[in-house]
Amino acid sequence: MVATRTPYVLIQVVFWTLLLLFSIYYLGHKEQRYAEGIIVSLLYLPVVAATAYFISRYLIPRYFLQEKFALFSLYLLYTFVGSVYASLMVIIISLIGLANFNYGNLLTPIRNIASFIGIVHFFIILFVAISVTEQWHAMQRKYLVALQEKSQAELRFLKTQLHPHFLFNTLNNLYYLTLNKSDQAPEVVLKLSQLLDYVLQQGKETWVSLAEECERMRDFAYLESLRYQDRLQLEITTDEELENWKFPPLLLITLVENSFKHGLKQTRGSAFIWVRVNVGDETLTISVKNSRSKLAKNSTTRGIGLPNIQRQLDHLYSDSYQLLLRDLQDSFTVHLTLPAYAYHQMSDC
Repeated sequence: MVATRTPYVLIQVVFWTLLLLFSIYYLGHKEQRYAEGIIVSLLYLPVVAATAYFISRYLIPRYFLQEKFALFSLYLLYTFVGSVYASLMVIIISLIGLANFNYGNLLTPIRNIASFIGIVHFFIILFVAISVTEQWHAMQRKYLVALQEKSQAELRFLKTQLHPHFLFNTLNNLYYLTLNKSDQAPEVVLKLSQLLDYVLQQGKETWVSLAEECERMRDFAYLESLRYQDRLQLEITTDEELENWKFPPLLLITLVENSFKHGLKQTRGSAFIWVRVNVGDETLTISVKNSRSKLAKNSTTRGIGLPNIQRQLDHLYSDSYQLLLRDLQDSFTVHLTLPAYAYHQMSDC
């Protein structure tokens, strides 16, 4: 709050200082009567300040911004009438105190009453314009900060929403293996511990290595595939050089998880899941395709996976990504195209 207020206060101090110096020069330079110019400036500048602050701090926020335009216009008219009256009082005081009731002895700039009143109100309008502009910029800065914080909070929520969903399915797999006393249980525990470490340590980050995300996706796919045994054809193909590319954590895992849960869960016969990850010079393409039964086709429940992914993509990539869903009778395909962000590219953002 202090950092926000300091520039605004500094702008006002600079404005009034420059206006005072300009006013003294404007009133006194023609006749070299700078002492009188100082006195007249100190008389009418409070009128300018009081009127300008009243308009910018009271009338505009309370009536104009509240869309009470009729009242705003009426009170603005009253305010200008009052400032004209106050400007005339400044001339009268100058006439009595500085010119000894001799109108010809007044400073030249205030002999023309209309011109002097016009100058006073020009300064009022100038300050109001600067003040309103600065307040508008301050509101915009607050809005952008609030929007960024809201976006980050929503993204954190979406990630934490994934964690229990993801862990629930993984622990179910381990429970299935322990019930059957499978020799694969130690390997499963190791892979599960790696996944847990990844979720807890890397899942809170905005970007992770694409190579690590793919490795953890393979671990997850391995854990899930155990329950399907030989009836699942699982093919995962990724490019070899993935270490230099950044990727949102858990997003690829969620795509694969979605294929298992909503594509294979209700499939009784043979099934397949194909995963392709390819990185080009400017784009990253991910394709996840799974078989499905008619029962799965008729199901309208897709869980939180795909909606969650789309909201994260909106946050991170805005309009620069493409998410295509191909929903067929016997298969379901997710094709995702993203801009390929390298480490050095992200550091420059």
